[in-house]
Amino acid sequence: MLMLKVFRGWMIFIFLVLLTPINWAQADEIVYFSQINEDNQYQLVKLINSEEINPIFDAENDGLFKSVSPNAEFIAFTKFYTDDDVTNELLWLGNLSTQEQKIIGNLDARSVTTIWSGDSHFLVVQELLAIVPLSQGYNYGRISVYDVQNDNLFVLDTISGFPIDLLPDNQNLLLWNEINGYILLNIHDYSVVELSSSILGNQQFSDGDVAHTSPIFATVRDGFPSIFEINDENLIELQTIDIEGANQLKWSPDDTILSIVLDNNDIVLWDYHTASTIGTISNPVNDTPSGYYYDIRWAEDTSRLLILVNRSGNIEIYEYDIELAQMTQLI
Repeated sequence: MLMLKVFRGWMIFIFLVLLTPINWAQADEIVYFSQINEDNQYQLVKLINSEEINPIFDAENDGLFKSVSPNAEFIAFTKFYTDDDVTNELLWLGNLSTQEQKIIGNLDARSVTTIWSGDSHFLVVQELLAIVPLSQGYNYGRISVYDVQNDNLFVLDTISGFPIDLLPDNQNLLLWNEINGYILLNIHDYSVVELSSSILGNQQFSDGDVAHTSPIFATVRDGFPSIFEINDENLIELQTIDIEGANQLKWSPDDTILSIVLDNNDIVLWDYHTASTIGTISNPVNDTPSGYYYDIRWAEDTSRLLILVNRSGNIEIYEYDIELAQMTQLI
């Protein structure tokens, strides 16, 4: 058995350092995310034109937002259920047009993450079944593939690993596990290819992002960003970037710029084609990094960055205009 991750078209996945992830996305001039209400419960909300926050659905808005489909038709979200003092997450799918909501996950999941295929036909689901200390080994949980058109959730019982991202071909999922290292899983026929790399080996790194238009993978190795090409069954190193303290990498939509978040939450912009730094964005928050969680995403036209600050469920969103070098707080 193989042991196998608006405004005008953004998509954001934020992982909160609390009990579960909190996620957000932008499409059609609307920002989708979750917000904690006065009863300390997560609610599904949307920010319209940077001004007005409203519920996403006409009714039943309790839930933790996970992701939005690339075609902006569906959102994946979870609801919390407590049994015998154990709180689990149950994955739901919501149709933004019809307002229909339905269960697509399993009740025994402690934590859920999701990745959409670029054509919005498939949703990769990882469900962690228990919270396990790292000293007891990696907790890969259960990986499933949900077919949106056929309303079918297929559980991959024989494959374990951490899903990283789908490749631009919309069918190969990059995963990692401690036995095989990096692997590709075909979500159509469930075949598996182990990727060979003399540099990476089986070691896992702290962050990674797959490019949008080509099979290029950026990851952090010993605190420094590295860029690899996924070529057949090999990971071929293309660049090692001499910027220390990297902890989060994101490709621009045209794959020309790699944004590199540093330990102090400054953002370095790296031009992939010229292999040079083209700018640094200062952290918009003045207090200590330990007081919040921080994540970024690109605008579809690569002209702006969106920055989320999560202070234990209290959300702040900033937009940075690269050409004007101007930061604006949206909420």
